[in-house]
Amino acid sequence: MESFVVSHSKRTCNSARSTQIRGLIADWVTADMRPLGIVNDPGFRQLLSFVEPSFTVPSRTTIASMVRRRHDAARKELVTKLAGATSIAITTDAWTSKAVVSFVTYTSHYVTDDWKLVSHVLETKRFNGSHTAETLAASTEAVLSRFNIAHDTVQCLVHDEAPNQMAASRLLRSQHHWDYQACAAHRLQTCIRHAITASRPVTKLLASSRQLVGHFSHSAKSTEALNNKQVAMASGSKSGTPLRVIQDVPTRWNSSFLMLQRLIHPRLPIMAVLEDPELTKSSHRHLQLKDHQWNLAKEIVAALEAPAKATTVLGGETYCTQTLVVPVAKSLLRGLRIANEELSASAADFRKSLAMEIKVKFSLDPFDPISLPSVSAALDPRSRSLGFLDSDEDKDELKSEIVRRVCAQITADSDGSSSDDECILEPPAKRPMEEDMSLFFACPSVEPSTTSSAASDCEVEVTQFFTEKQVGSSVDPLDWWRTNADRFPTMARLAKRVLCIPATSVPSERVFSAAGIIVSKLRASLTHENVDALVFLHANSGLQAARTAAPVAVQQLMPRLERFAEEEADDLPPLPDL
Repeated sequence: MESFVVSHSKRTCNSARSTQIRGLIADWVTADMRPLGIVNDPGFRQLLSFVEPSFTVPSRTTIASMVRRRHDAARKELVTKLAGATSIAITTDAWTSKAVVSFVTYTSHYVTDDWKLVSHVLETKRFNGSHTAETLAASTEAVLSRFNIAHDTVQCLVHDEAPNQMAASRLLRSQHHWDYQACAAHRLQTCIRHAITASRPVTKLLASSRQLVGHFSHSAKSTEALNNKQVAMASGSKSGTPLRVIQDVPTRWNSSFLMLQRLIHPRLPIMAVLEDPELTKSSHRHLQLKDHQWNLAKEIVAALEAPAKATTVLGGETYCTQTLVVPVAKSLLRGLRIANEELSASAADFRKSLAMEIKVKFSLDPFDPISLPSVSAALDPRSRSLGFLDSDEDKDELKSEIVRRVCAQITADSDGSSSDDECILEPPAKRPMEEDMSLFFACPSVEPSTTSSAASDCEVEVTQFFTEKQVGSSVDPLDWWRTNADRFPTMARLAKRVLCIPATSVPSERVFSAAGIIVSKLRASLTHENVDALVFLHANSGLQAARTAAPVAVQQLMPRLERFAEEEADDLPPLPDL
């Protein structure tokens, strides 16, 4: 060991190795969201001086410069990738950092030629001025321009329900024929919030629960007593670990559900702690929930369990989610309407109110069978039986709409343009006469010489698709289309256009978590260019230009380290059961 230290201290760090180490430091900063100035920390410098004595630790300015250069290279790589995408969906959301600075984030989503769903963060930019519809629309156009995203490539904008953002999307639609969707998760959470507000018993239950949780959260003695009671009464988690109560946060999705869910599991230990005069003062005994409140809490948890799961499922980013919006919304509606005579009046009213909110927010009554979510669901082989539609008339209308869109795509491709009005995903508003006539014609009026044969082929292809057996729920629709695109070539082009659209703006909101760490009060001096570069590289680590290749020495050393770890593990005692 002594000889190793001596030889190690005499080793020189050549230029290539120094460059590699600086690159790995930049990787560390972006991957783990470390401060750029960490290279100035005494502890960090001491560590490197021991590991690599002859290496000169770079300055903060050097690392910042490396991050920006890497950002520029990775950005060019992303521009090249986006140029190969035929259809792109965009999500966006605005947020305010802890340093009270306004930012707006944009993400892109597309399906590759081999049917892989790909997502990237485009930009996280500081937003100056008022968030008017005009400035938001201009900001979106500017971002797309910087990434050379053609207007006729954009299929849909997904964002929250903020009136200014909705107005901006309407403005962009009028100019570029882009579709837009309000975030399905936002809508679902709005439904839950409105249903809670409309129920006085549930509102009082949540207020009492917050006080109860606050008591345990602010008292170490009470928390310790609760943990001990859970262990003694074996009412903690499945592993035996005591459960901590959770306080709900108005801005955090499903937080009221999680608070009540966590309360009802250790109900008996909570009651025991509050009733013990040695553990709880008499002035705090009023925090004890009444029996009817405990029962109501259990009923509300049961009612919100499915919406909570739906929020998580719809917020996915690695699989198709737009196809799930209508089936999920209708499934939630059916579940809430199931009659249960054992429910309390308060719980029954809450479920009824929540069902009404979902019906309105997701436009289920009256329901438009040819909307973008309906078309997306129909193109998912898992739901092509169209069981989410209530009538045969709606099913026939949806099939006709898909034929219309496929024909419109063929017409646009033959004209060499995909920005024609017939190609927009959401059909134009129908005049009264067209409402009646659309029931008799599968395709829009087109020139017979160019599309009559194509229209017939479209009908045959669509009919064949819907007559085949529906696949299981575990099948990935993208995998299915990869295998069957040659059998349904025209429908495959439409599927690629809609399957890339996220159901929610969660991809943009996920950036906030990382960005919130990067733009903290302690790092308020970061320039907005550095913020954009750090967030971009952290989120797009899959881009080759965003990271340093692993050093050859490390790659060669890994097998030896793994064998050493295995040999050492053989000499260790077995780990205790947790």
